[in-house]
Amino acid sequence: MKIFVGGSRSISHLDSIALSHLERAIAHGHTFLIGDANGVDKAAQAYLYNKEYPYVEIYYSGLIFRNNIGSWTARQIETKSDKVGLDYYTAKDRIMAKEADAGLMIWDGKSAGTLMNVIRMIQMTKSVILVNVNLVKSFHIRTQKDIEEIITDIKQSIKLKVDRQLRRESFQHRIVRKDTLGELPLLRR
Repeated sequence: MKIFVGGSRSISHLDSIALSHLERAIAHGHTFLIGDANGVDKAAQAYLYNKEYPYVEIYYSGLIFRNNIGSWTARQIETKSDKVGLDYYTAKDRIMAKEADAGLMIWDGKSAGTLMNVIRMIQMTKSVILVNVNLVKSFHIRTQKDIEEIITDIKQSIKLKVDRQLRRESFQHRIVRKDTLGELPLLRR
């Protein structure tokens, strides 16, 4: 089984909950698909390197990866954008979400990118373990309803950022919509 591991760039150390999920996947011999960013990507790489775990693939956009601590197989993902930015780096996330069987996302409660990865995976009917480090809790996300329950307390600005990215990626569903009540959480078919 291939597990897409990702999360917030603001998180530089994995908490015990995230580590327990990694350990379970290691015990089953799963392969980890990890990006090359600082934050969770780098922290997960460091943990797996210290465990001498061999089943890791690093995905990156651009000409050279930013982090590959274990010198694992690195896979370059072509992007349609020459400009370094959101679309440039999310190209690898879209591929990892597509190629993974499940996800493990470690979230600071603010990162729109992490939330986008969860949404991408549930849109492909893949389950995700979402570790919210602020709540010191993990959630098993399988459906749009699951994600709606998680996002009820996040800032509207984050919801709007995710909605803009959903539109960019041509998703049919939005995380927010305007109606007579203003901005409301929405992720329904």
